[in-house]
Amino acid sequence: MSIAADKEALLGDSAIEGMRAIAQDIMDGTGANGRRWCDKSLTNWEQPELLLKIWPDAKFLCLHRNIMDFIASGIEAAPWGYQAFGFLPYIAKHPDNFPMGLAIYWLDRTRSILEFEQKNPDIACGIRYEDLVTDPETVASGIWEFLDLDPYPGVVGTMFDEPRSWGSSDHKVVFTRDVTASSVGRGTTVPIHSLPVVLLEEVNDVLGKLDYRTIDDSWGRYDGVSPNVGEVGSGTQESYLVSPSNNLSASHTEEMLPREVARCRNSVEQLVNIGILDQISPRQPVEIRIVHGHSVLLSRKLAGFAHIRIDRDSPHGSIGGESVALLVITWNALLTALAGTCDIATSMTRGEVRYFSPESNRDLDPTQQEDLRVIVSSLNSALSRVEIEFAANPSIE
Repeated sequence: MSIAADKEALLGDSAIEGMRAIAQDIMDGTGANGRRWCDKSLTNWEQPELLLKIWPDAKFLCLHRNIMDFIASGIEAAPWGYQAFGFLPYIAKHPDNFPMGLAIYWLDRTRSILEFEQKNPDIACGIRYEDLVTDPETVASGIWEFLDLDPYPGVVGTMFDEPRSWGSSDHKVVFTRDVTASSVGRGTTVPIHSLPVVLLEEVNDVLGKLDYRTIDDSWGRYDGVSPNVGEVGSGTQESYLVSPSNNLSASHTEEMLPREVARCRNSVEQLVNIGILDQISPRQPVEIRIVHGHSVLLSRKLAGFAHIRIDRDSPHGSIGGESVALLVITWNALLTALAGTCDIATSMTRGEVRYFSPESNRDLDPTQQEDLRVIVSSLNSALSRVEIEFAANPSIE
């Protein structure tokens, strides 16, 4: 019998009433005076049946996020140690591989939540983080319907203006003034080889159930398919792309931040126009893709001293019959290099600059290693001499 089941068996009417009273005292202390209580405790996934016994009329919003973005966010949130969020037991088992520990953490929770959704379709509503931040009004409309509440059009534009009593809450919400998808896509910096093959198979099985694109050797190459769009209907539940009343989803586009992407693309084109790529002379052909989130801002193929502008969605291919290596550079890597706070070589260790050889995603021959050294050195040199005032100041991804 599980711990949650043990607790449930021991609960009598007096214990249940006592827990309700404790929760009510907490709510009364906030001064919110609301008729509904929404709780986002990180441990809720462990015992939803117990919560349901205490609050039999409760409904559950089950939030999911792409595993690679979750891993990147988890590592960013715990720079000085993994004591918070329940990470520590998982990291302690894999101290030499943080992404692996966090992937197992994600699997445990996501499987449990999905199981609860499948058992309780009338009271559990699945939501993907990417859909929520990409089209919050659409997803919010579905939430009101699921909760049998009147529609609240324009809630995203007004909710940050409402007076709030913070109490115990997410530490980031105090500084949040808008719903933004700027965090979507940061997981492209997570190296795929940090997830062992067997673990990756388990991850892909769960990703398929959520209609995310599964992860393979093309991960992080920006080959034109968003990681947040899988094959419609591929999941074991009703598709997360179809939007039934208990499975909310927004419409998907490859570019989730069209205005921000446009500003970033404009700035990148300014850099290219003043010649930051003209100084790079690799021995072998290489395609350079400058990216932001899941969008390709600019793609250019270099062949010796010559370079040709290509369509930004062009596939990783060849020049004159030769196979072409691929160098992916995030806009954040360029921005921090321009600011002088982080050079391109350091950005490689963060996964914000990634080199893919034509034959393999991992192993470079001596010529490719030398080409990579030349490219990184040339970019650092060029960026250190740039003096440019951007027309807009796009957010760092």
